[in-house]
Amino acid sequence: GARVLTLSPTISTRLSPHPTIPATRGGSSLLFWSDTVWINQDSIEERGSQVAIMGSIFENARRVFIYLGEEDFHSNLAMAYLSAIEKREIQFDTPTTPEVLEALTLFLARPWFSRIWVLQEVYQAKKAIL
Repeated sequence: GARVLTLSPTISTRLSPHPTIPATRGGSSLLFWSDTVWINQDSIEERGSQVAIMGSIFENARRVFIYLGEEDFHSNLAMAYLSAIEKREIQFDTPTTPEVLEALTLFLARPWFSRIWVLQEVYQAKKAIL
């Protein structure tokens, strides 16, 4: 069954101003599922069983919000560079600066990128939002 969970300041701050989350009115609520909340990360058995159903969770979600960690100078630089590639403003093989390479290295070293099920999270989402 559903349970009420008070969001941590980090999650609440990240979600509350997001333009794609409708405001709740009149006592209505939104349903959120978070792997870090609902899966015991220390239990290999539990992680395995939950990963098996995550595809269904991501396929049925209207939106999948991907939290990559706290924003900082390196993440902003890395995201700007990746966004420029996506918009075809620059080519992927275009030489870049040492600062951008460092930002990309630090950004891709974040814990989110080390979890195997993130492939499902991105691939099966109807709409993935970073």
